[in-house]
Amino acid sequence: MKTKIVLWLILVLMSGVFAVPKPAFTRDDDGWSADARKARQLRGRWYLNGDRNKPTEINENGRRLEARNENGQTSRLEVDRHGNIRAADWQDVRGDVSGDRIKWSNGTTWTRKPSRR
Repeated sequence: MKTKIVLWLILVLMSGVFAVPKPAFTRDDDGWSADARKARQLRGRWYLNGDRNKPTEINENGRRLEARNENGQTSRLEVDRHGNIRAADWQDVRGDVSGDRIKWSNGTTWTRKPSRR
């Protein structure tokens, strides 16, 4: 009888009944999801239309991103799964992120580096 119980336990364990399911949302080795990493890469200094006299920035405020424009006004930023952004407090202005450039739907562009003009 003991042999049958031991064999049954071995079969149950081998069948995967006690297997730990993989979570639906996985994180990479650094502990951040790919979407969160895209959002974090937006942090830092930017320049309105490349003008070194009109710095802007994107920072983390708690677990959220916040943008500050050249006039010091701030907005919460929402990042979609493609890495593009929406400034919720600036009449829903949307930003198309491409490398070191954010092209905003209001006609302005933020660049990582100032232009050489």
